[in-house]
Amino acid sequence: MTARIFNQDIAFFIENLFLISSKYITNIVVITIRNHIF
Repeated sequence: MTARIFNQDIAFFIENLFLISSKYITNIVVITIRNHIF
């Protein structure tokens, strides 16, 4: 049971990490494009 909870926590952490990193990468791409345009 502890292992199951632990695995769920890892899956949740990885999912949040992916969402945060994808937003962060998107912001970097947008800023980079703006800097190149202007």
